[in-house]
Amino acid sequence: MNRFAIVLGVLSIVATAFAGDVQLSEKLTPIKVPERMMVFAVSPRADRIAFVVRKTRKKSVVIDGAAGADYDEIKPIGGKQSVLFSSDAKRHAYIARDGANWFVVIDEKPGPALATANDPAFSGDGTTLAYAGVKDGKPVLVTVDAGDTATMHDLPDIADELVVSPDLHHWAYVAQSGGGGDRTVVIDGNASEPFAAASRPVFSADSSRCGFLAKTNKTDGSQDEWIVVDGKKVGPFENLTSLTFSPDAKHYAAIRNAPGGGGPVMPAMPMPGAKPAAPEKAGVVRDGKLEGSYDAIEPPLVFSPDSARLAFVADAGNGRCCVVDGKPGPVSNNVHPPMFSPDSKRVAYAADAVGGVTVVVDGKPGGALNDIANEYALIFSPDSKHLAYLGVNADGTRVPMVDEKPVGTPSRAGVPVLGFSPDSAHLVAQDGTHIWIDGVAVRQDFRSAARVVFDANDRFHTIIARAEKVNRQSVETFYRLDVEIR
Repeated sequence: MNRFAIVLGVLSIVATAFAGDVQLSEKLTPIKVPERMMVFAVSPRADRIAFVVRKTRKKSVVIDGAAGADYDEIKPIGGKQSVLFSSDAKRHAYIARDGANWFVVIDEKPGPALATANDPAFSGDGTTLAYAGVKDGKPVLVTVDAGDTATMHDLPDIADELVVSPDLHHWAYVAQSGGGGDRTVVIDGNASEPFAAASRPVFSADSSRCGFLAKTNKTDGSQDEWIVVDGKKVGPFENLTSLTFSPDAKHYAAIRNAPGGGGPVMPAMPMPGAKPAAPEKAGVVRDGKLEGSYDAIEPPLVFSPDSARLAFVADAGNGRCCVVDGKPGPVSNNVHPPMFSPDSKRVAYAADAVGGVTVVVDGKPGGALNDIANEYALIFSPDSKHLAYLGVNADGTRVPMVDEKPVGTPSRAGVPVLGFSPDSAHLVAQDGTHIWIDGVAVRQDFRSAARVVFDANDRFHTIIARAEKVNRQSVETFYRLDVEIR
């Protein structure tokens, strides 16, 4: 029987859910799989699929049924996927070898021949691609523009990993300066002044700014520490770490920790008759000004989406607290990094509580839970009105929670990834072999599935893979799954 000619029926189920009674209407559309398929990759929007196919002595990539050129080898990207898609899925790239030469193939056009080629990356808008490699024994950076014009930039033997800006139009790295131990930071080919040490450079989200942390030696053997942003030194300070830019790139912040760089600092023993010296405290350097006084500050520093607010976790006595807008919250044995709502008005984080863990929202602790499956995976709904996370019961079962209320039936399934529909009316939970909508399971079974993508507030799709028997042989099959929420 031809599995691609099977007419599949529509399944429907009804249950009480997060936003009321939910009915799921499901439809499967088979995807043709080329013979001798080895691995596959799905685009971010789950609308395209690529297969690597083995031939007698060659391999090729087949995308949407169209086969590319033959190569001796096709190298996995990130150790997992064979093909990299741009965020809009209009472009794709993969690493291939022909003889002794490696190429990054972009939209089936091979780039410059290299001795080695590292994993490529697309810019957020998909127009630009960049990757590092080695040519003629020397490291190079290759950038490819929207017109598929490849430009090769020579690089020295760099000390730290090459950093490329989000738009892939700028690059920076730390290099050794001369024959001494000094370091310079090179941004777009322009070297900074020499420093005794320099951190990995950081670009702002819009790629317009670049900064790093640096040290200079003093005559007494100690060191000054500096924040260097847009080529300008700010300081000196001590014990700097965790430089970050705000989302709008107008602000920057770094942690200035107390001596020791971590936990609370014990004051030195005073001389007899001397007034005890106050211990040095930690603070945040924001836009060049030192703010706050804490025993220690734990990274990361978290800016709100509108860039107007800042939150972080600080040590307070024998515990920790979340500091939002300079105001410490409740003290707990342990506090996890905070997150802001999309509208920047709310903040939430997980913290230890008597009997387990609680979620603190807008400074108010909720009820105690046995545990939370991933304290870093709290999510607000798009309208900022709801908060979801995965609660863990005493028996080890897990259940999604929305506004402290369980959604669906507790399960021992894998740890799901949570998400909301665009209108914030539905909660999606998805693990490796299950998808739930407001606690209602999608009926179709699968071995793996791409991330759910909403086409409208009440419709989503994904691509699923199955292991099925076809002509008495076990084969891997693929389908597009469309689900309508009623």
